Amino acid sequence: MAQYSTEVESSLEFHLDSRIKKERAFEAFIRLETIQGKHLIEEVCRKRISDARKIDPSLESGNLLKIITSNAYEKACLSSSLGSIAIELEALESTIHQHYPSWLDFWCDYLIYKLRKSYQGYCCPEQDPTYTYMPRVDGYYKSELVNVSSNTELVFTPYCSQPMRLADAILMSNLQTLVRKEQWYEILLDLELSQNETHFVLTVPSIDSEYRHLISSARIQCGKSLSEWLFFSHYFNNPLWHSENSNELGQLLVQQKVTSEATTSDASLQHQLHHHTLNKNAICEIIRLAISAPRSLGLYFLYLSQKRLAEVLDENQFCTAFIITQNPAMLYFYQSMSQKSYTNLAFFSSGTEQINKGMWYLPNVRRDFETTDFRSYKTKVLTEKRSQN
Repeated sequence: MAQYSTEVESSLEFHLDSRIKKERAFEAFIRLETIQGKHLIEEVCRKRISDARKIDPSLESGNLLKIITSNAYEKACLSSSLGSIAIELEALESTIHQHYPSWLDFWCDYLIYKLRKSYQGYCCPEQDPTYTYMPRVDGYYKSELVNVSSNTELVFTPYCSQPMRLADAILMSNLQTLVRKEQWYEILLDLELSQNETHFVLTVPSIDSEYRHLISSARIQCGKSLSEWLFFSHYFNNPLWHSENSNELGQLLVQQKVTSEATTSDASLQHQLHHHTLNKNAICEIIRLAISAPRSLGLYFLYLSQKRLAEVLDENQFCTAFIITQNPAMLYFYQSMSQKSYTNLAFFSSGTEQINKGMWYLPNVRRDFETTDFRSYKTKVLTEKRSQN
């Protein structure tokens, strides 16, 4: 028993020491940023990524996760100087790599630390962020489209004891779920997308506070910003992607009154949408769907978030939404739908996971979700999963 107690104490001391060292590194970076500018850590990350790509040119078509787990990235960190970015970083880098596998992982935690720090001493009462009533009752939750750039509402998240501005809460949720858990490090290079313009938000009332709890959010990119869509970015259109339903796609878009002419392939889809879309206000892209909820309720809130997304987008006169997902439950449910509701356009398989690009026809997707309760949703997901295994 004494030996076990000693081991526990030793483990606690190690983790406490690790936390202290991390906080010291964060504070050192805050001081450096006041001198060098707030983009210092981004410059370091881009430098290391660039060095890795020079060592291994095949990484040009890879995502950031592939890059930072490559031998080339490790070699770049060990052998390449940071140059003139900041001499002080050379000493910090060894400390950072003792606790983080990459600069991107450090950057994510650093942003989370700064967000929390900015709310220390805030005049609102603290609350246990995990304590609120979350029943599996669809009508208990509120969903809406919000321009977060101008929104001053405060909401709770599971990641901070203080309520945060909605834009900050969405960023915190994106960092904790999409970056930390799902390792979509690309988000770090475009943080503003999480803090401005139109977002879908799903919230629940607090038990003993005026501030609601953020359950999920998603960025809605409208058709007028088509050239900025993630759907058509380099990574999601490289030769490793396999197109699907190319022959049917053009006719579907014409039938849905999205375009005036039929497209023949996913590769020409961007051109068709740019030049032949009948109403660019009626199309959108859904990105950064992030769910901040206990794991036991994760599938329920995934279901409810999609259901409410289809509902609010349809109510706001959108007819078609483009979506990228690697979530297996989402894909299984889409495969149970008619092609008139969801059309898969392309996929990329890395062996361990598959990413899909697809298209929602919102009136039909809304109807499908309205006639599917959570129990039926789970059944359809499990049925599709079993049929493919």
